Formats: sequence, C-alpha cells, structure tokens
Amino acid sequence: MSEYFTPGSPILSITVCLILSWEKSIIRLKKERIIAVRRNVIIGFLIFCMICLFSISLSNNVIANEQASKDEVDELYRLFDVGNVSTHYVVAIDTSLSMKDSFSSVRDGLSALTDSFKKGDKISIITFDKDPKVIYQGAIEGSKNDFIKELPKSPNKEGRSTDIGKALESVTRQIEKSDEELQLVFFLTDGLDEPPDSSPFKKNSDSSWEGLRNKAKEIEGNDIKVHGIGLNSNTDIDLIKKIFPGTTQITLSPNELKNYFSSLKGEIREAKLMSELDKELRGGKIKITPEKDGGWGEIESEGRLEREYKIKSDYEHLSSLINLKAPRLMSLSSNRKKDVEDFRVRLVDDNEVILSPGESKIVTISVTAPEFTKSRKVGSVKETFDGELVLDIEATLLPESGLKSLETDPKVGVTGRRREISFYRMDGFPFTMAAIYVLAAVIFSGVIVRTVIYPVGKRIKKSVTLPPLTGRLAFSNAPENKNLPGPISLSSFGKSAVIGKTGDINIKGEGIENRHAEFFSKWVDGKPVVAIRRIDGSVRVSKNTIDVGKAVIDEIELQQGDIVDIAGYKIQWL
Repeated sequence: MSEYFTPGSPILSITVCLILSWEKSIIRLKKERIIAVRRNVIIGFLIFCMICLFSISLSNNVIANEQASKDEVDELYRLFDVGNVSTHYVVAIDTSLSMKDSFSSVRDGLSALTDSFKKGDKISIITFDKDPKVIYQGAIEGSKNDFIKELPKSPNKEGRSTDIGKALESVTRQIEKSDEELQLVFFLTDGLDEPPDSSPFKKNSDSSWEGLRNKAKEIEGNDIKVHGIGLNSNTDIDLIKKIFPGTTQITLSPNELKNYFSSLKGEIREAKLMSELDKELRGGKIKITPEKDGGWGEIESEGRLEREYKIKSDYEHLSSLINLKAPRLMSLSSNRKKDVEDFRVRLVDDNEVILSPGESKIVTISVTAPEFTKSRKVGSVKETFDGELVLDIEATLLPESGLKSLETDPKVGVTGRRREISFYRMDGFPFTMAAIYVLAAVIFSGVIVRTVIYPVGKRIKKSVTLPPLTGRLAFSNAPENKNLPGPISLSSFGKSAVIGKTGDINIKGEGIENRHAEFFSKWVDGKPVVAIRRIDGSVRVSKNTIDVGKAVIDEIELQQGDIVDIAGYKIQWL
C-alpha cells in the first residue's frame, strides 16, 4: 500500500488538495460567522439607540404636555380670579364630654385652616352635643384667627349626648342662608350618634332623616364640599352621607388635624376654581341665531341665496373654538312638486373661528338652486320651498388641555343648530310684465310708424297721388267744318275728366264715338302735368270716367302753357 502514497503519486496529491480545501472552508466559515456576529451586534446597537431616542422623545413630549396642561390650569386660575372668590366655611365641632382629651388638639388643628381664608370669606362655627349651637357667623374682616377665639376652650360639661342629626340640620340651615356659591363644610366628631330621647333624630326615626335629606336636595344648586372627619376609628361619621352623598370621609387622630388642614390649601383653591368653572358651564352657552327674521326670499334661476347667522358666546371667562362643518338641508319640500331638485348649501366663510368671552361673529350660509327654466305662459306661479337647515357646529372651550386636566369636558353643545328655512321662486310670465311688454311694443311701433313709415309713406303718397286738376283747356283752332269748342274748366273734374263735355273732338277711325279722348293729372319729375290720352276703339263714358274698349293710341303730356294738336284741334293748358 505504501506505493500509493509515495511522493508524486496521484492519491497523495488528491489527499493534500482535499485537506487544504477543507482548511480554507473552515477559515471562510469562521470569517463569515465573525462578520455575521459583528453585523448583528451593530444592528442591535442601532435598535437600542433608536429605542432610547424614541423613549427620550416620548418622555419630552409627556413632560411638555404636562407642563402645557399645568400652564393652562394656571391660566384658568387667572381667568377666574380665584384669589378673590368668596367662600362660606361651615365648621361643626363635637363638644360632647368624650372630646375632653382631644379638644385642645382640635382647636390647634383648626388654626391651620385659617391659611386658606381670605378677606371677605364667611365663616359659621357650630358646636354640638345634645343640641347644636351657632357660636360664630360672619365675614372675615380682621385677623383670620379671630374665629378661633370664639371656640370654647373645652367641651360642654353637660354634653352627655351626641346628636349628629340635629347638627347636620343646623349645617343645612347655615348653607341655606348663605349667598356664596362655594360652601366648604368640615364636620368633626369622635363618637357615635347618641341623640337624647327628645330628639327628632333618635334611633329608628327615619322620617326626620328623610325630611333633612329632602331639604339638602333643595340646596344642591350651591356647590357644597363636605369633609366628614372622624377623630377615632369608632364613629358614626358615615351618617353624613345620608344627607350629603358626596361627602369626603376620613379618620384622623386629633394630632393629625393640623397637617390635614394645611394640606387642604391647594385642594380648597382648586375647589374654588371648580366652583367658578361649574357656574360658568351652567350659565354659559354657544348659540346661533339668524341675523334677520323672516324667510330667505326669492331664488332666481341658477341663482344663489345667502343668509347671515350670528354665533354668540355667552361665556364670561372662557374663549371657545368654533368648528363649522358643511351645513345640510333636511326634509326640503315644495308646494308644486313631489320630488325636490338637488339644492346645494354651503358655508361661505372660514371653517374655524375663535370667540372671546361674550363675543359674536357673523357667518354666511348660501343656498344654490339647480338650473331652472321658467315657463313662458302668462301668469305668475309662486313655488315655495320649506325645510330644515342643520348647521353642523362643534364648540370647544379654551384652554382645552387645562380643562381636561381638571376632568372637565371642553366640548359643549350649541343651541340653535337646527333652523327652519323657507324660500321661493316665481314661474311663468307675470301679467304685469306681459302688459309692460305689450305697451312697450305699442310705443315702439308708434315710434317706428311716426319716424320711419309715415315720412316714407308721405313721400310715396306724394309720388303716386294725382295732383288736382287746375286751370283750363282752351281750343285755339278747329278743323274745317268744325266748331271751335269753348274752354274747359279743369277744376270741376277733380283729378280726371273727359274731353267733349262742352265740345266734340272727332278723330277718324272705325267705331269711334263722339267722346274719344280723356285727360287726367299726374306727376312728372315732381311737377304736375295734364295727360291727354287718345283712344282707338269703343269708348263708354259714365259721368267723369271713361272705359276704354280698345287700345290707347298715344298719351300726350302737357305742362302749363303747352299747345298740342289733336285731329286738327289746337289745345293749350292755361
């Protein structure tokens, strides 16, 4: 076998080549793995950097939004001038004998509440055991601690009962008498409800509690914040919720009261803001009204009607962003057609407007009619359209983020969004217009006749009307054996005559009767002439006219003074 692996043998060469190829493959695989690992590391690092950048950006946005919301809340405090909002504080303190060990701590704790007072606030102090007693009420004018001086230094030595019901009744009366919008009630007790037998709120007396609950409902219009503070773990402080369901209930030791009242300063400030904000939301509104009363009027063929509407804000402190969307026509009907054409309605003005407190702005709505061809029949017909115009409007109170952070919805409703709409258009040809057109045509025709036709007709008439016959025809010569006729007066013949009335003119020719010629007047070149017409044929004379039976031989025109020779007669127009 050794001969197969001797130097230069083919088997040895092949084996070496395979070993070298395998080694190169191993090296190449290692390099590819290293490159893949590096690539994955780089990709992972880039992804990590992108996540970090995104987190930083998101964190910055959150911080920026929180800061913006905080700034907007501060703006609300400024808008409502919360520092000058008056508040009525009602403090009810248990003075039964069970309070003897903690009463000094209660007095000390209540002194911290004065940090929230301001000049003009009102305060009512009620002490209660078997009976409630109002020991102080009035406005804060001097020192904020004046009311502390009115507190008893110790509980009532006779206070062997605790009548929570009667104490709450007294609190309700104080709230009822107050004019302030915001009522802050602090009710402190360390014991159970143990009314005397004479109390209407004694155990199992549901009717008195029901009457007090109804009384409290009557004053719900006021913004009432009640804090029920139990000074140990075994109290009936939860009875307050039977009268004021929204009571904030807390159990504290007397030594914790001072810190508690100190911590309420921001909450009381926010309560003042919320009270003013609630009053603003209840009293304010956005309303839309037409600028003018009545219908829209007449819409012409292919015409457009416009109507102005006023959007007004009744809010005293808050601005509002008004978003106007495309208006719609609903239930449009006509008195003449079952199917109403497609009228288009649109908003002419900007889609967004901002209203300051108490401000109003005008927006214009247009209605465009489809193409409409009027009838040509005489007589007007009024087509009326009635329907409802829906103005799609959204109103957002500003500052929006600040209101949201106070858990107040900035979206408010708009009154007057749905308005009745009516307009009309006229069809046919009005009688008055027809009469006007006829009259105009008559006047126009008269003008044409007077200025054009009459002068032309006058000229034509002048050119064709025969002038009257004037003067006379005189005979100055007669043929042999004929008498000389006397002169013929032409004026007696009007505009035509027949020769021979006073004399005969005989012309040779077969069948010619005595009266054989006629004369008449005519215009020639604008001058009157006398025409004498000789006739060949039967002539029948009737009065001053002549009917010619045969051809006219000739026609001779005479101007005044001319002499003509007819059958030997010399005739002259004189």
